[in-house]
Amino acid sequence: MRHVTLYASDGVEPDLLPLLADRSKCFWFPRYDGAERKYHFARVSAPDELIPGKYGLPEPPPTAERAADTVMQLETLHLVPGVAYDSRGTRLGRGGGFYDRLLAGVKSPVCGVFFACQKAADLPREPHDRSLDMAVTENGIEDFIRQEPGEE
Repeated sequence: MRHVTLYASDGVEPDLLPLLADRSKCFWFPRYDGAERKYHFARVSAPDELIPGKYGLPEPPPTAERAADTVMQLETLHLVPGVAYDSRGTRLGRGGGFYDRLLAGVKSPVCGVFFACQKAADLPREPHDRSLDMAVTENGIEDFIRQEPGEE
C-alpha cells in the first residue's frame, strides 16, 4: 500500500521513524486537533517535521496536510502501538480508546507493532475495540482471522 500510518515511539515501543526513508510511501501520523478535541492523521515526510504534541509525543504540526477519510479507511496500512496483544488480534492500548476512535470505520489492514514479549494469553475485549488484522514483532508476522467483539 502506498499510504502508511505510523506513530512516534515513547521510547518503550518499537521505533518506526526509520521507515520515513522510503520515498515511495506517503506517511501519516496522529495529530491532535484542539478545536475538534480529537485526533486525525496528518502527513509527514521526515522526522524533523514532527513537533511536541498533546502528550509530549512528536506529532505533525498544525500546517501538515490532513488525510482524507476515504484514504485512511480504504487505502492505508495502519501500524499501531500497544501494551499487549493476543492470538485473536485483540490489542490492549493505554486505556484511552485513542486508536479505537481513530480507526473506527477503517476497512484497510491494521497491524500492531510489538516486541514478542508483549504477547498475552487472552485479553479482554470491549464492543468498541478495533481488532488487529496482524501483528509484527522481532520474530515475524502473525496474521489473525478478524473477529469483532461478540463474534467469538
